[in-house]
Amino acid sequence: MVKLTREIMQEICNNLMIDLSEQEIEIITKLIENSVNKINTIKNLDFSDVKPMHYPTIKFEGEFRKDEPQEFDNKKALLELAGEIEDGYIKV
Repeated sequence: MVKLTREIMQEICNNLMIDLSEQEIEIITKLIENSVNKINTIKNLDFSDVKPMHYPTIKFEGEFRKDEPQEFDNKKALLELAGEIEDGYIKV
């Protein structure tokens, strides 16, 4: 792996047309190196015994509810609060 040097960081800054001080370049270089080290640590982990999860953040047990449309009693007042209306709907 190529080490991120001050020269490489200066070249990146020049390509992005960013003018950074030496101190800023040093700080950003350390932050990037730290991030790359973390990524490399993760890349080297052995996940061969880990069972894949389809939705790791959702603990789903049961069925989804059926969507049932409900009428809002004061639709006109609600639409008056919206920025732009088109054909009775809020335009986003």
